[in-house]
Amino acid sequence: MRNVAGEAVNPVLDYLVRSRDTLQAAIDDPAFAAVIGNIAEVATNALRDGRKLLFAGNGGSAADAQHLAAEIVSRMNYDR
Repeated sequence: MRNVAGEAVNPVLDYLVRSRDTLQAAIDDPAFAAVIGNIAEVATNALRDGRKLLFAGNGGSAADAQHLAAEIVSRMNYDR
């Protein structure tokens, strides 16, 4: 596959490079890591206190929400 300038284009490689760059940006941002850590702490404390986590979504996000809920439930009951 070639672009308008005649250069070779590899959409898979382009996607992987963009993904790598996004992850690197997250790694390089200490505030991002702190927010993720805080989210994990709040969720963990809620479950330890007998409270619940609610996930919601519409369309593909609903499938993501179901998947995340299933991952948490399976880890709590059947940690492999």
